[in-house]
Amino acid sequence: MRRRGGDDEQIAAAWLHDAVEDDALTEDRLCEAALSRRTKDIVLALTRRAGEPPEAYAARILATPGAPLVKEADLAHNADPARVAVLDEATRTRLTEKYTRMRALLGLPDEH
Repeated sequence: MRRRGGDDEQIAAAWLHDAVEDDALTEDRLCEAALSRRTKDIVLALTRRAGEPPEAYAARILATPGAPLVKEADLAHNADPARVAVLDEATRTRLTEKYTRMRALLGLPDEH
């Protein structure tokens, strides 16, 4: 995150970005945590909701100051060639298409 120009609040959000979505932290606990409002807002923006269309998810990220950079770093990490190389072909293809679509929805350049 820091190499991409992220500040301390974005770095904290990057560490926590999957915590609510993966049920490691409830939304209430996040809201009670000793974190800045901006960090909490970024984490909540990056928390996918059940049945949520990718377009709505991307719109929420774009509307939340600081969130697009955190999501960009997340996508880059998830698409790291070393990580993707260990996946089976079908999973690799599915995830590559998913990440490419999200990058497009966020207006990010293709990483290839």
